[in-house]
Amino acid sequence: MRKEEAKWQKVLWIVFMLLFSITATAVAAYIYGNSLRDICLLLIVVTAGCAGVVFALIQSDICGVLHYDNGAHYVRFVVTFMIGITAGCLLPMLPDSGWAFPAIALALTLFANTATGLMAYAVILGICIYFSNGSVLIFLMYFLIGCLFAILTGASAPLCAAIGMVSVFCGVTNCPITALLISFELFGFDHAYYYLIAIAVSYMLSGYYSLYHAQTIVYSKFENSYVNRHGE
Repeated sequence: MRKEEAKWQKVLWIVFMLLFSITATAVAAYIYGNSLRDICLLLIVVTAGCAGVVFALIQSDICGVLHYDNGAHYVRFVVTFMIGITAGCLLPMLPDSGWAFPAIALALTLFANTATGLMAYAVILGICIYFSNGSVLIFLMYFLIGCLFAILTGASAPLCAAIGMVSVFCGVTNCPITALLISFELFGFDHAYYYLIAIAVSYMLSGYYSLYHAQTIVYSKFENSYVNRHGE
């Protein structure tokens, strides 16, 4: 009987976390004057991110890899995550020193495990960047995808997240050498061959699309010819 009650408590906490995150984000986006289209796109991304966090949390609980006794106390992780979501939504109104990124990230990791905490932190950070009018939300989306891929395949979450980030950087800027140097600077040389392969594939598949429409691509990516065209 107690096990059944504990199970339903976990379900209720998860549902509450999802509803709170989606509602808080929607209300904040509306208050800040975002268009209906932007709000819908934001909610799709937030819902997908939160669903990934829930999946990681439940899978970690089933596999028994949650730190300490967090499997029996979802409330710790849920409350911390909701505090992070709230702070992210209120970011434009907070002072520069009022947002403790390391503390939130550490708490999420301690109240779950590294992979789950990393995914939850990526969702919160993405919301922060969106509401602070940042232009790098797409990097956080690929960071999140990398973490989810790592969880599904059992690969290293930090490595997959790093590969996702440098790949999308190369794809949207058309700067493979810069992306490679950034990967070395941020993540070291231990997995350089993974970064090389991911950046090369990203550069080829991105075509002539660019985050910066004024960017000029001088030579074709697929053949030895002069194209001299602007990013699309």
